[in-house]
Amino acid sequence: TNTLTATNFAGSGANLTGLTSGQMPAGVTLQTKTFVTETAAETTSNTFTDTGLFSAQFSNALQSGSKVLATVNCVIGQPYDGSWAKMNFITIFDGSTNKSDSPSNPDTYGIGGNAPLGAAWAGTGYIQHDAAHITGSLLFTPSSTNPTIKVAFKSHDSVNLSIGRSWASSQATYYSPTRLTIQEISA
Repeated sequence: TNTLTATNFAGSGANLTGLTSGQMPAGVTLQTKTFVTETAAETTSNTFTDTGLFSAQFSNALQSGSKVLATVNCVIGQPYDGSWAKMNFITIFDGSTNKSDSPSNPDTYGIGGNAPLGAAWAGTGYIQHDAAHITGSLLFTPSSTNPTIKVAFKSHDSVNLSIGRSWASSQATYYSPTRLTIQEISA
């Protein structure tokens, strides 16, 4: 059991002072940062590659033993390639290391995937106007107390893939913000 002995606290609720992050019980969020971009990236790689959208770091060094919880929200887009419903994937990199915890094959599945389908547009070039949403979360042990967290993606069969917009155009109406939230979780 975790016991915390109060000896010198001031304030109430969310405004307590006198408690250091090292005194927090396991599983408490110590710091949170959210990064947002309205920039898109593209790849044809069928292995995970850094999107270049983020090099996210915490404001303060992590406590010894802390974990990192990373959450990504994004959209992807592709042109019509003659194959439908083939998955594309995202993952989290700590530096250049894939941190996916996919039980069968982290280098295949990452932390989330989706396929732009086009529904009524099946078999046509209109698929380039469609976007598919991907959300993924991952709790992992960081490589250091000052990790650099990145979002990586991969396509299927070396087909063009965009993140942050549909494939159709560089016009603003086709973009959607990509978000990365990182949290330090106490050990």
